[in-house]
Amino acid sequence: MRIKQISVFLQNVPGRVNQVLKILGDNGVNIRGIMMPDAAEWGILRLLVSDEDRAAGILKENGFAIDVIEVLSYVVPNIPGTLFKEVLEPLSKAGINLVYMYGFFDTQAEVAKVVFRTDNLEEAAKILGIS
Repeated sequence: MRIKQISVFLQNVPGRVNQVLKILGDNGVNIRGIMMPDAAEWGILRLLVSDEDRAAGILKENGFAIDVIEVLSYVVPNIPGTLFKEVLEPLSKAGINLVYMYGFFDTQAEVAKVVFRTDNLEEAAKILGIS
């Protein structure tokens, strides 16, 4: 599925991520997915939230530099090799570059949920049958 992701640009200092999460929580925005790679001085906190428009507004009002983009989400059965066979190989064969990817495992449903951005979102969605 296509989903909106909020990227928050943050200085890598103690407590900075806490500020973002507190502001969102205090305003009733639920975090559904989160990823932050290691960074030197600056980093990008990527968030999937319950209300993208509201979260974006709140973060902007509080002085955070953000970007809202569309990414793809794909559910992969918990079977070895499935991510490669169902997602990565078809995209690679089509010449689509994977910009980044993150995921998490749902123990109740026995699936992994993968979120990714490519250099050609429209074509990637078409290849994977994502509406």
